[in-house]
Amino acid sequence: MTDGPTGAPDGPPITRDALIASLDLAAAATERMAAKVRRNPGGYIRWLPRQDKFLRDRSRRKLIRAGNQHSGKTTVALHELICRCLGRHPHLTVRPPPIRCWVVCARVDQSIPIQQKFVDLLPDGVLVNLDRFDPGAGFRNESREAVFKNGSRVKFMTTGQDPIAFAGATLDLVMFDEPPPQRVFHEANKRLMRRGGVMLLSLTPINAGPMDWLQDLTERSPPVIQDIWEPLRPESFIPVGAREPLRLDDGTVLDAAFIKQLETEGDPYENPVTIHGEWNPRATGQVFERFSPMEHVVGQFQQKSGEDWRVCIGVDHGELVGKECAILAFVRTDPVIGDQVFVAAEYIGGTDQTVDADAEGILALLARWGLDWSCVDSAWGDKTTTDNVFRAKGNSDLIAAIRRVLDRKKRGTSRMVTKRNEFQQVKRGEGRSQGSVNLGYKYLNQRILQRGQFAVHDSCRTLIGALQEFDGHPKHPGKDVIDALRYALNDSIFEGRRIVSVPRLGVT
Repeated sequence: MTDGPTGAPDGPPITRDALIASLDLAAAATERMAAKVRRNPGGYIRWLPRQDKFLRDRSRRKLIRAGNQHSGKTTVALHELICRCLGRHPHLTVRPPPIRCWVVCARVDQSIPIQQKFVDLLPDGVLVNLDRFDPGAGFRNESREAVFKNGSRVKFMTTGQDPIAFAGATLDLVMFDEPPPQRVFHEANKRLMRRGGVMLLSLTPINAGPMDWLQDLTERSPPVIQDIWEPLRPESFIPVGAREPLRLDDGTVLDAAFIKQLETEGDPYENPVTIHGEWNPRATGQVFERFSPMEHVVGQFQQKSGEDWRVCIGVDHGELVGKECAILAFVRTDPVIGDQVFVAAEYIGGTDQTVDADAEGILALLARWGLDWSCVDSAWGDKTTTDNVFRAKGNSDLIAAIRRVLDRKKRGTSRMVTKRNEFQQVKRGEGRSQGSVNLGYKYLNQRILQRGQFAVHDSCRTLIGALQEFDGHPKHPGKDVIDALRYALNDSIFEGRRIVSVPRLGVT
């Protein structure tokens, strides 16, 4: 009899010593393999097709664009950066070291995991100051810089720094992880010009405001930035040279069913960006799919003692004169649950309505809640619209008409109309095009999805119908009133634009 495993029924018995020797051999082989991986971690990564295409691309400006958390876009960009720092690249001829690089993230707390990933991808023994790396704080030297033994340097920066912090440097490589502000991008790009440097971008086009300017750079002919992108498909998860897709740690196969699960669990409007890496969200049906009259339509406004609400007006002048829409909304930021939006009233102009009649209608929205124009904290309107006989309506026309109406009523326009509540024009400035529209839709969807953050008074029948039916099409009949709602919330959508502290409303 043997003590321990007996082997196969028809084979010789396995002794304990033989089993221990076998396990020792396996452990030694595993350790040898682990040592090889430590010497060159990137050489043992099974690159996905999109990653492989990025590594092989010879462009001086290149972007890998994908959804969140499943395509390894940051990993492959950091691997290329390390290859260039070492002066050896698997596919490209690169500048001999030393080189000077920046890795730019949005914030310090986002930079620390990127620094950890950078360290994990490093071959053994290539840094002078690896001892200065703290997994919880990143590189702890004053400049937050990794220094290679060959003289190459990688500094970790944030887009929250003033662009002047980027001035004066001469760089060989800049890597942006996630979308940069336009001004920071151009400032960093200047730093690469003298040495013919390289820019790497890895991003999901979400949570960074309109990306129209960056999309434009990728779509020029020839492109300023080479865009490496494809929608997520089952074959996207099959490494180059392999036949089987990757699996999650729990054994889940990354296949068509996995992609379908991601789409089912995600926000239908944002799925094109967060899953497939497209430039903009888009609707495949109702934009505000989770809006429910049962949940979001109310008959009264509940204001608690001590709450401060901003009074906001948004106006869409429409495509035809007389197609004026206005929304009155009350907005506050709760320190616990975030922004709260109450849509109090709507104004829908009649056919061939004069601008003075529109002014009367908008002032009536306020009067319905015991307010006048002096209570308005922000007013935003669309660009001027002109019909086919060259009659125009715009923000300056409307505020002038409001002044006239107030003068007729002897209300004192100098007291009521101030710089605070004169109409400002939306769609003015950097990136104010389709990206800003999508950002507005996203903001509204976020409020709708969170209990207690969005409500509409039951008198707003046109808006309620539009929220249920709007499919995102530019000619949809509900678009104008949806646009007016976006404009009313413009300060909150583009946080920090012109939000002020105001007295609380005297309404119940």
